[in-house]
Parts: sequence; C-alpha cells; structure tokens
Amino acid sequence: MTSPSPCAAWQASSNVKVALLAVGSRGDLQPLIALGTGLRKRGHAVRLATHGEFQALVNEAGLEYFWLPGGPSTIPSEVNSPWRLIRALVKYLDQIGPQVAEQTRMVCEGHDLVVENMLSHTGAVERLTAPWCMAVFLPLMPTSAFPAPGLPALPFGGVYNRATHVAAYRLQQLQLRRWVGIASKEITFPWQELSRNRPALFAFSPSVIPRPADWSSTCHVTGYWFWERTYEPPPELLGFLRKGPQPVALTFGSMWRFAPANVA
Repeated sequence: MTSPSPCAAWQASSNVKVALLAVGSRGDLQPLIALGTGLRKRGHAVRLATHGEFQALVNEAGLEYFWLPGGPSTIPSEVNSPWRLIRALVKYLDQIGPQVAEQTRMVCEGHDLVVENMLSHTGAVERLTAPWCMAVFLPLMPTSAFPAPGLPALPFGGVYNRATHVAAYRLQQLQLRRWVGIASKEITFPWQELSRNRPALFAFSPSVIPRPADWSSTCHVTGYWFWERTYEPPPELLGFLRKGPQPVALTFGSMWRFAPANVA
C-alpha cells in the first residue's frame, strides 16, 4: 500500500503542517526556503530542518528551524579537485547519514507532508506515515531526451541517453561507494520510487530544460523558486557597480572554497 498523494494532504486542510528537509550547501537550501515562505504565506505551518550554519537564514525567513548534522563548513577546505571533492562528499554523507536519519524521524513527527531534497533522503523518510515528495534541482530522472548531467552528448540516440542516467545512478549507489571505501547506504536518491508513485518537483525553468516527454506524470517541472527577501548591498558594492558598465558575475555559490585558488 502506498502513502496518499501529497496533493491530497494539501487539499485536506487550509493549515497543513509541512516539514522541509535540506541537506547540503546553501544552493540546496535556499530553494526550499523560497518554498517554505510561499507555503507560510498561504497559511501553512512550516518547519525547515537544515545544518546549524544556516539557522540564521531560516530564522530570517520566519520559518521554524530544526537542526540537522553536518554542513559545508565541516568538509575540509583543502579539497580542491573534482575527485577529492567527490570522495569528501561521499565520506561526509556516510558519516552524517545515520544521524540525519534519526533527526529526520524526529523533525517529521506530527507533520502532514514532507518535502526533502536529494541529499536528505534516508530510510527514515520511506518509513514515515505522512506522505513525502522530493525537490530536485537537476534533471536527474532517466530520459532518452538528453544524457545525465556531466556526461557527454554523443550521437547514439535515446538509448544511449537513458543508459547514461541508469549508469550514473548505479555508479553513485554502488561502485563509487566501493571505490572510496563506503559501505553505508543511508542517504540515497530513490529515482525508481519517484518515477512510479512519488511526486518529484523539478525546480528549474522549462524554458531552460524542457520537460522530457518520457518522464512519468509524477515529475513536475515547476520553474525556479525565488526567495523574495530584502537585501541592502554594502556601500562598497554600490560604489563599484556605479563606476562603470554593468559587470557580469560568475560565482561558485557556497561551494566556492573548494575551487582552485587561481579561479578566485
């Protein structure tokens, strides 16, 4: 028996209690802050669970904060290559996985709906009595329309494209963990479950990545989620912007400290 659809939970009451789970960097968190503020404006009670270093952002948004272990600042700053970063991230997720699972069980008690991101999915989520769905910020569901993110587009057609998604998933779940000596599977990406009976909310624009025709009806491309917040730039930044033509900014988000030094 499957849990009821999250849509049914939303329709059941005008005051739904929603738990949002955000493991990762600020880029993994801020779209869920935007979702949470939108839900709160519609009269729903929202609790957002994330790392301690982001508590001030959650408080600023007026959402209830709940602590989760880990955070970008706990990853060694000397990680400065793609392989080292992948190895550090997998070890990091393995270390915090059991505690994330326990905290997930606690944060979601008494809630009507759970929305999580990719890095917060554990077995504790699957055992919840409340319905759950996932917010995804990359086109990671298998499709014949294009290859998996990070893999080359080759002229081998839809079969190749779909195979890259399956291979990327299997690599993440099995081989990569063996390569870096990780046995735990607490944190996983359940794309097979999402393609069958769990909604996945893809928070990017269909003008940037059109929704593939072969995706399940449970996959919803919603557009980007923006947190509308008041921001007052420091005088130094305003002065710089007023000096000349409008600049183009290229940033690495909250993962900037893992970039090579000559990129900064």
